[in-house]
Amino acid sequence: MLLKAQLAQSPQTFDFIQVVRLLRGMKLSQNIFFWAEPVPAGYAREITAVEQAGSVSRYRLGLEALSGVKGVLPSYFHEELLSSLHDEDRALDEFLNIFNHRYFQLLHQAIEKGHLQLREEQESQSDSLTRLAQRRILACLSDTDTLATRSEQSYLPYTLHLGMKVRSLTGLRRLLTGYFELLIHVEAAPQSIYRLPAGSATRLGQQLGQNQKLGQGAVLGRTATLCWQRIEIRVEPRNQQEYLQLQCDDHFASRLRDLAHIYLREHTDLRLYLYVRREFINQPRLSSDQRQSIRLGEGNCLAPERHPEQYKKILLQ
Repeated sequence: MLLKAQLAQSPQTFDFIQVVRLLRGMKLSQNIFFWAEPVPAGYAREITAVEQAGSVSRYRLGLEALSGVKGVLPSYFHEELLSSLHDEDRALDEFLNIFNHRYFQLLHQAIEKGHLQLREEQESQSDSLTRLAQRRILACLSDTDTLATRSEQSYLPYTLHLGMKVRSLTGLRRLLTGYFELLIHVEAAPQSIYRLPAGSATRLGQQLGQNQKLGQGAVLGRTATLCWQRIEIRVEPRNQQEYLQLQCDDHFASRLRDLAHIYLREHTDLRLYLYVRREFINQPRLSSDQRQSIRLGEGNCLAPERHPEQYKKILLQ
């Protein structure tokens, strides 16, 4: 707690790598961002300031980055940045710091890679390592499959595939198809609609810091559309029996999602669907039997006998 208080009160006394080590050891629940100091005041310290904004902690750095005190962008970009900050418009600063944060992440990884003591410390304390996914694989070698057609299946035959550094949608499809022995399609969604957080909403007002200049990139409403940010996984049953087995398996969706996350090694937004021919779907019926009745929000076809060759997407929860 003493180091945490000192870091909050006098961040200038710490080096960049020291701050990374302290944050890793504290295991804070806050979101940590490293931003470049925009004002050229000749800072001699690597850490210049700490900003708290709700659950977000921003550490200002005086190191070389894309923008900032020692930025590599052309001078007219930096002049535009300073002009916007003078008008209390931080949009350009926040945009550039998205890339600065990623650069600082790569920087501390490159520095730590050359120090054995730091690498050992990172492996013992960090929960976001690439090796952690591989260790999870070894811990899940006894994972069992609940499909009636298979008695037991482990990750052991797929450890080489899971340990590869190269990741792709094709590799994910091959892994899921081989493990579950199902016909699975994997593709990136061209567009996804997300709800905007309160801090990212457009603010309109008389002051320059609030007026987002309607017509120049302002976002109206509570949602925004992002491109290629979601992966869609569709499981296509070959027959009605296979479709009914997948519907009765309460753990299939969670195992499918877990295996996909282990392969991707990052938290990616996944959407899982059953891609079913209409002729495989029974007509909905009202019944007290949970296996035969329909549930609120569940995908059903009122008349599956019509257009039996067409497909229907049913969301897997």
